[in-house]
Amino acid sequence: KIKRMRREQAELFDRHPQLKQLFVEINGELSQAFQRGSGVELMDELMYALGWFGITATCLGVESIGRVFNEPPGLGSINLIQFGRDMATPASRVDLYIEDKERFIRELWRLDPPITSATTVMQRDEEIAWPRLFGCIGSGARLVQPGTARQYVIGMANRDVTIFKDPKLFNPRRPELNLALTWNGCFGKHAQTEADAQMDEAAYRRICPGRYISLDVARAIIDAVLGLDEPAEP
Repeated sequence: KIKRMRREQAELFDRHPQLKQLFVEINGELSQAFQRGSGVELMDELMYALGWFGITATCLGVESIGRVFNEPPGLGSINLIQFGRDMATPASRVDLYIEDKERFIRELWRLDPPITSATTVMQRDEEIAWPRLFGCIGSGARLVQPGTARQYVIGMANRDVTIFKDPKLFNPRRPELNLALTWNGCFGKHAQTEADAQMDEAAYRRICPGRYISLDVARAIIDAVLGLDEPAEP
């Protein structure tokens, strides 16, 4: 199905010269290191990334939001999420969602992130903690060489007790919500470690470029399901 979809996208691309020219121009403006062999190739890679990461992750996130409005909340990781009294009934959950839709979504995705982990590559020699017995017991360390793949777990980072107060508690009002790494980086708040705080993209090189679109899509779907979407003007 994925191969067929990519083939159909390429055929659609060829049928619309203006669209084709747009990607040709974008490809030409990229530095040599990032240019592709043709505009079609660039389009294929971009659409594959959007389809695999953007659409799939957003769908998973919307599904977890929908389950919160069940009675009781139907999240598979329910034992890892604590809901307060303001989440006691489906109606109270809707009220909390209406209070601040974006924070509601971001807090739920902090606790149940659509993308739970990602892989990067070590850039230099670095010593990391390494259990001594069977890889799981005791304390120790191991020197890791450049080029070694390593996985960072967003789901664990979003529950860091040194960052988030009561990390298992669902609380859209929490002041540190912007420090969640759900989209491969914090956003909506500049890096706090520098006096002249950098913008999100500068501070987090792998931050998801579609993070705002993801929130907009999720909010639109949930609003429609709950009957909160604004009626179209005549």
